[in-house]
Amino acid sequence: NELGSYDVPLVFIDSSPDEEKYDSILTDYKNGVSKALEYLVSLGHDQIGYIGGEEYLEGKRLLDERELTFKEFMTKRGIYHKEWNLRGRFLPEEGYRIMKTFLEMERYPRAYFIASDPMAVGAYKAISEAGFKVGEDISLIGFDDIYTSQFLVPSLSTVKVHTDFMGETAVETLVERIKTKREIAKKILIPTKLMIRSSCTQL
Repeated sequence: NELGSYDVPLVFIDSSPDEEKYDSILTDYKNGVSKALEYLVSLGHDQIGYIGGEEYLEGKRLLDERELTFKEFMTKRGIYHKEWNLRGRFLPEEGYRIMKTFLEMERYPRAYFIASDPMAVGAYKAISEAGFKVGEDISLIGFDDIYTSQFLVPSLSTVKVHTDFMGETAVETLVERIKTKREIAKKILIPTKLMIRSSCTQL
């Protein structure tokens, strides 16, 4: 609200507080999550857990489109289990803690969609400590494609978010609006890419 009061062009990245007023550059989370889950299903997995993060604004939890898409995808196929939807902070130690929680359950999934690669790093450690192997006993697919994902053993399958391109697009959009004095706001959706590596196995 304070920035808006200055009456200068604004562009938001990964957020769209007022799509009629401000330009925004967004990631296509829904399509990215759907591609990841379709890949797991194609490998024969119908028991899939969700490990996600929580973010808050002024004490209110923000809705995460990755989690919403996961629920919708799994529910449509009749394979959603509420008890297999666990969340924490977007940190490796939380991925570790949540995966340990899963592995201590009497019945737990053999495949997991993890909403951020750093959380997946923590999950690797928990799986290894339990005597299992990622990509053989348990399948993991992450989200972000951080640089280190390809160097994990086995390398992490994940959904690539084009963060650099989002930044470039934001600058181009801002400059274009300044030059043309465009009044109608743009909402630009950037696609993701499924990076298939070695962390998922065929059932």
